[in-house]
This record gives sequence, C-alpha cells and structure tokens, in this order.
Amino acid sequence: MYGHMLRIHGEHLAKGQALPKNTQAVGNGGPQRAGSMMGAAEVVAVAATPVTLGDGKSLTLMLEDSDDGAAFAALPVSFRRSAPGGRTWAGGEVLGRLPLPSACRRHVRVVIGTDDAAASGSMDVVFDYLPR
Repeated sequence: MYGHMLRIHGEHLAKGQALPKNTQAVGNGGPQRAGSMMGAAEVVAVAATPVTLGDGKSLTLMLEDSDDGAAFAALPVSFRRSAPGGRTWAGGEVLGRLPLPSACRRHVRVVIGTDDAAASGSMDVVFDYLPR
C-alpha cells in the first residue's frame, strides 16, 4: 500500500482548483467536517493538471477551522513550497502535506496562495486517511 492515498469520495477541500495568481483563494470544496479525527488524517495537495511556478516563486497552503462553518480562524500549520529556477509538477504529483491538528474545530477549509502572477495549473486538496 506504500504510495497510495486513501480518500473518501466527495470529501475534498479543493477539486481541480486553478492556482490563484499572486493572491490567495479559499478552496473550492468549501469547509469539510474534520474535527475529532485525532490525527487519523493529513491534508494533501496534489497537482490535478501540470502546475508551474516561476523562478523564486512559491505556493502556500494554510488551514483554517471553525465551530459553526462560518467564522474561520487560521490553524497553526502551513506549508510553503518554493521553485528556485522555476518548476513544473506533473499531474498526480504531491505538492505538499499538512498535518491536521488533533485539536482542530469541527469545520476545516484550505487557503491556497501563490506569489506568482503567471502561476498555472490546477490542484486537488484532499484528506489522506492514515493507517492505524
């Protein structure tokens, strides 16, 4: 099973979402119920189509949580991937992983950002359930 991800159908924080260009965007999958997973999952960003970042530019993933699904606050985890010399990731390649804090509140969403006005490609952000 090494190298495989265990996803649940329909549970995604972003699906085929185009990279934001020099800004941030909330994942198009909206908030998902993820509280009380107790470390049983991590959040994984995967290139849905080839993802390209320019020289010295970066991709940032942040998680936010909420009790009511309306008022979100940043969680203390984030991921930043830079592309010295520029880089393209093929469709299906993992762009980054974030641990889901065991104390997060009921609803979780992702915020995707780049500092590249020419960023291209799209990505999926999903929960990868970890074997126990």
